[in-house]
Amino acid sequence: MSKIENLKQKNKLDLVEINDTKTCGGNTVGYFHLNNLSLIISEDGGENTTIKYKYYIKENNIIKIEVVKRYDDKDKKQKNHSEKKELYFTPRNSYYKKFR
Repeated sequence: MSKIENLKQKNKLDLVEINDTKTCGGNTVGYFHLNNLSLIISEDGGENTTIKYKYYIKENNIIKIEVVKRYDDKDKKQKNHSEKKELYFTPRNSYYKKFR
């Protein structure tokens, strides 16, 4: 996964963008490396919440899904905060991490 992020930061991935794929507005972006889909980033937002999904793909298999949910308080009465969840997929099992 760090290889994919490294290639993305160096702009070595080809970008395919699909805008307005969500009912509330949002977008989905696919990143290709050597004609292989390597990463899909999808963002969806509502009034007070934004959710970003990152799907890491290797050899046509999803190997990791990262979900970052950001809560924004428009009235600034509470702190803005984010929750991060990660799901990893291996050939035999999968595991889940949750961050706050």
